[in-house]
Amino acid sequence: MTHAYKVTGMTCGGCEEEVKNSLLMLSGVTAAEVSKEKQTATISMAKHISLSALQNTLGKKFSITVSEPGHHKHAAVISKKEGIMKLAVSATLHCLLGCGIGEVAGMIIATYLGWSMIDSVILAVSLGFVFGFALGIIPLIKKGFSFSRSFKIVLVAEGLSIAVMETFEVLTQAAIPGVMEAGLKDGIFWLGMAAALIVGFIAALPVNYYMIKRGVRHQH
Repeated sequence: MTHAYKVTGMTCGGCEEEVKNSLLMLSGVTAAEVSKEKQTATISMAKHISLSALQNTLGKKFSITVSEPGHHKHAAVISKKEGIMKLAVSATLHCLLGCGIGEVAGMIIATYLGWSMIDSVILAVSLGFVFGFALGIIPLIKKGFSFSRSFKIVLVAEGLSIAVMETFEVLTQAAIPGVMEAGLKDGIFWLGMAAALIVGFIAALPVNYYMIKRGVRHQH
């Protein structure tokens, strides 16, 4: 079920994001789309959530009321497929930046140290997750969120896409002959890295598209 609400007290982009993230942390909320300009929130929920529960999770800083008393308005989180795709591409590029930095750094370090294929993959994937999550967590911490809450927000919004991207990048590197055995000066090494990033992007894009279509996304 999806319901529309009026939310007052939002004065900036940070407020908009704070309201959305607070709503997403509430048990039963599956998606939330918030607009500072319209002072509205469209909330999808797995079960009925009382107005008082919504107000409690937002605190005294914001006030939430039913948009149309006596009526629940069903609404799409994003109405146009073009808009969804644009946001999906942006979110995937953001994941690619973090995962790509960690993945490439891991492979370079492992290759330089002469590690085995398994050790190289473990390091690359680990750093990919670390950098991928860090790129989402750091902006939230700067806005006043605690580390634990920031981690939960990024885990919900980006965890799946990061996991999919990392998986396909590793599989691509392992599938291209010579990549895992190549040295840093070998062209095949960098060709494999580039191919892995491209495949990772393609694999994660539909995941982000689906998440954004459902309203589960993190504003970067």
